[in-house]
Amino acid sequence: MTISRKALLPLICMAGLPVLATGMSGPEDDSVYVVFGAERAAVAMAAWGDDGSAHGPSAENAPDGAVRYEAKMVRWPTATVKVLSFSADSGGVLHHLTDEKLLYVLEGEVNATVGGESVTLGTGDVASLPSGSLTDAGDASDAVVVAWTASPLEDGATPAVVRKADVEEANLGGGNLKLRRYTFPGNSVRAVGLAAGFKTNPACADRLPDLRHRRPDAVLPERPGIHGAVR
Repeated sequence: MTISRKALLPLICMAGLPVLATGMSGPEDDSVYVVFGAERAAVAMAAWGDDGSAHGPSAENAPDGAVRYEAKMVRWPTATVKVLSFSADSGGVLHHLTDEKLLYVLEGEVNATVGGESVTLGTGDVASLPSGSLTDAGDASDAVVVAWTASPLEDGATPAVVRKADVEEANLGGGNLKLRRYTFPGNSVRAVGLAAGFKTNPACADRLPDLRHRRPDAVLPERPGIHGAVR
């Protein structure tokens, strides 16, 4: 998943899975390898109370006091990936988790329940197997959260939180590519920041059919984006 942000293009990848997306549509065709989020409309979302929620046109009829936010999603054969964008002006953060298995906080702070405990996740933090609802960490605020629905790839998965501060950042490509890999029981997440205009070797494109499900981060096209990307 690539989301343009100032001079860097953050890339979020989960091992073995295609990465990000948009739109409340059907599964992507096998011929699709890259999704540009800027080219798809966000879906209106609303949440209220302990479990009330609505999306699309139904969100317009949400009760007074509901938190309103936007989601961009893609349904890949192996998982759905979502970018949830919250605004303080629209009520802050509230999203009732259903099938989401992994969270990456791209911007801001949110509260989540992980392993039965309430935790605050800051920018760059990852949570595995969260439950309950995403809420504000304090006053209503802006936040962007990336969520995956994919089940763990390995046995022995347990709820976990990995802090950005605890993950070593590798500088590659002459300093144009910065990589952090978050590992936890059952899976891993990679976050990559690319300097504006920098791209990986285009020769990788010949291997896309083989890499589609094994290496979603293998190819970066001319425009900011990645296999299953949102920006």
